[in-house]
Amino acid sequence: MLSFQLIPLFFAFAAPLVSAGPPLFVRKYEGCDTSKAVMDLPPNQTTLVAPATAPLFVLLGVGVQNYTCSGTTFASIGAVASLFDISCLAGTSKFASIQNTAFNVWDHVPSSVPSTAIGPLVGAPYLDGFHYFVTSPLRHGYLAQMGFHLYRVAGDLASQVFRIDTVNGQPPTSCVAGSPPISVKYTSKYYLF
Repeated sequence: MLSFQLIPLFFAFAAPLVSAGPPLFVRKYEGCDTSKAVMDLPPNQTTLVAPATAPLFVLLGVGVQNYTCSGTTFASIGAVASLFDISCLAGTSKFASIQNTAFNVWDHVPSSVPSTAIGPLVGAPYLDGFHYFVTSPLRHGYLAQMGFHLYRVAGDLASQVFRIDTVNGQPPTSCVAGSPPISVKYTSKYYLF
């Protein structure tokens, strides 16, 4: 079994700020059945092991993974994503491919459109919060694309977080030394246990 460095994941959940604009977060419906939200893990991998219980929440992440040019290859310098609650979509025809649908929209909107606008466009209107990675080297290749598992997550919301079904987010294979940092759009599902 492969050993991986635990990557700190921070969720920023906050109450809406009082402002003249619309609230940043929309209250989700409560009591959605997540028992049909089964993680679609490839059968040939042994790194990720799904818990035997149903997830507490399933979220759609829409964001960017950031890279800097280190020598002639890109190195991760973090990621940021908006998290939309898709727990109520479990068991529907939209659930299996919502990350693909969201990426198709996210990849084709102008750069001025924030990630917070994508959820409502794909049937996931409930923005639950944000996540970001602190600067830390990430795995590259197949396992980074497939997903990761965090355990002993700080806080009371969940003790384990799985990111799977990631679409895009990988940098080009090479870069020219001195190139500016880049942001690569991605979408993914986050299962919270």
